[in-house]
Amino acid sequence: MDDLFHEAEGSAEPLVVSTGGSAEIQSEPPAASAEGAASGSAAPGWTLSHDQFWSPVVPQPEIRRQDSEQDIPSLFHIGVESQVDESTKTELNALGAHDVTEIFSPPRFTEKGKAFELLIGYAFDLETGWDLTDKTQVRCLEKSLDEEDPYLTTGSPPCDPCSILQGLNQGRMDPEKFQARLKEGKEMLETSCSIYKQRIKKGKFLHEHPKSAKSWKEECIQEISEMPNVEIVEGPMCGWKMVGRDASGEGYIRKPTCWMTNPPELAETLRGVCTNDLPGGKHEWHRHIHLVT
Repeated sequence: MDDLFHEAEGSAEPLVVSTGGSAEIQSEPPAASAEGAASGSAAPGWTLSHDQFWSPVVPQPEIRRQDSEQDIPSLFHIGVESQVDESTKTELNALGAHDVTEIFSPPRFTEKGKAFELLIGYAFDLETGWDLTDKTQVRCLEKSLDEEDPYLTTGSPPCDPCSILQGLNQGRMDPEKFQARLKEGKEMLETSCSIYKQRIKKGKFLHEHPKSAKSWKEECIQEISEMPNVEIVEGPMCGWKMVGRDASGEGYIRKPTCWMTNPPELAETLRGVCTNDLPGGKHEWHRHIHLVT
């Protein structure tokens, strides 16, 4: 479960942090394969068709900048770029140069996407220097998404304000602090939904929250869920090898999770049950770690 609050370090300005480094990832969510998923044909004058663009590519070395004077718009274009001539770069940008971009999440999908030779985008999160409670930085995010037009945008806003545990702790917390956390959590959820609505018009989106989170009943989520082709499906995180440790050692974390998305193929991939619950005993049994005792 992501923490609601983090201590921001260093500069107050948001910086696009390269996702090329290592990241500690407990779960292994499915990377969305973009191969053959785009439709239509290239615009007149382009030498790349959509099929050519979405074919697998070999990731190139990172492009890093150390200039502290670099402005935010130019930082948007520092990331994974193919070492090709300028005309081809222009065509790639026109088509949408990134396959996967994340909001309210440190590098997870983007990190895993490299194993599938995807053109990974950015991870806009407090851990990477982006405070998406700041309206100015949200506008910068919107501009980046509009310019780069990623094929898939994933979002995982903090679930703490809408969690069952938060409700249980309400009586022990200062009422003003509780309401402030709840208000901030709802604002981040609304920011996510605003981004999803924009991305639905152009591409694909994926939203994740625990099944038990009260956020699924929020008006902004209900509005998205009623849009054409949008589905909400359930699947346990043990199916994606999310692990933890307790006094008995390592084990899988069931964590029933709901996903909201618009590609039917992605919804079907994420839909599932724990193999321990399948009849017939044909699947290997695994032990679960209980997050709450």
